[in-house]
Amino acid sequence: MDDYEVDLIDYLRVIWWGKWIILACLVVALAVSAAIMWTRPNEYEGAITYRISQFSQALGISAFDGQELINAITESRPSSLDAQLSLQAKAEDERIKVTIVGSTSPSTLSDSLALVTPFVEDQLQAVGADVVSQAMGNMQIAISQLDRQKELITQRMTDISPYNPDDPLFAALAQKVADLEAALAQKQSQLEMLRDTSSNDLLVIKAVGIPSIAKIGPNRKMSVAVAGVLGLFVGVLLAFFVHYLISAREREVTHKKA
Repeated sequence: MDDYEVDLIDYLRVIWWGKWIILACLVVALAVSAAIMWTRPNEYEGAITYRISQFSQALGISAFDGQELINAITESRPSSLDAQLSLQAKAEDERIKVTIVGSTSPSTLSDSLALVTPFVEDQLQAVGADVVSQAMGNMQIAISQLDRQKELITQRMTDISPYNPDDPLFAALAQKVADLEAALAQKQSQLEMLRDTSSNDLLVIKAVGIPSIAKIGPNRKMSVAVAGVLGLFVGVLLAFFVHYLISAREREVTHKKA
């Protein structure tokens, strides 16, 4: 315990001896970090949240998950948007949140947010057109498959000899043909509806709430505080190092004199 107290006192003495070194490191760290932080411009984030309504249940189109729109937004950007601003989009609680981040003024960011909604609407129309086109292709494939099945069953019915309407197999095949004809009629009706459908009728987007603008950086106080702690740490290490060098030098001189 006594040795521990002696060592602690020695450490404190070294720290007191090197107080000006520690103070100098602290001042330099605070000054440098403050100069860097206060010359950096403020960074803001503007956000708009959209809700997408889909009117396609009767057209045989699967539910729209929004990922196609998110990809379209992130892979392109409005031509009039400042190059220093980044545009991002993500799904959030069955909605799509579009954010603009950059080192600019709130008024400039507000003007940029005004460009987002027309841009998102254009991207949604393009995505909707692709969805309709893909659905039409899938519908035509389904119709071709149903036609093929109908032809095969009709051919099998023709091959049944002698013809007997009371034959259970013939009756089953006839019922299958009737079911296929009904399915074909439904698919062809959906195909005609798809041909008359525009992307505006398929997907509708609407902003939820009002656009928000918030400051996200830099956190100057936190940065300066961290720099101060690091400055103190470096100052203490430097004080011990300098004290060690001076002590070693004094011991070497004393040894030579002896």
